[in-house]
Amino acid sequence: MIGAELTKLDADTMELLTKEPLYRMLKEVTASEEAVKEDDYIIWKAESEAKKYYAVFNISNDTITAPLDRIEDKLDGALEIWSWKTVKKDESFEIPPHGVILLSMDQDK
Repeated sequence: MIGAELTKLDADTMELLTKEPLYRMLKEVTASEEAVKEDDYIIWKAESEAKKYYAVFNISNDTITAPLDRIEDKLDGALEIWSWKTVKKDESFEIPPHGVILLSMDQDK
């Protein structure tokens, strides 16, 4: 579901909505749950047969550093879907107010 006039989407929005890893996630996820909830962020975990996904939602009015240490899996080599950035060991991500990062990794990690 998207709340927008689809015939009037700009190129940047269309690119976000048509990213192959996002389509795969939406199509193949078989289980999902809230993994962590704190005052300023929520971590949501989802799984498919081949992948694990983690979304970190900033629910505060301030920019936060993503609390990746609260994710139980090793994230080295995971893909941050929105930016197409590969996560490096001990890397940090800034999340703007009410923003989100979405990580994808192979199930065997």
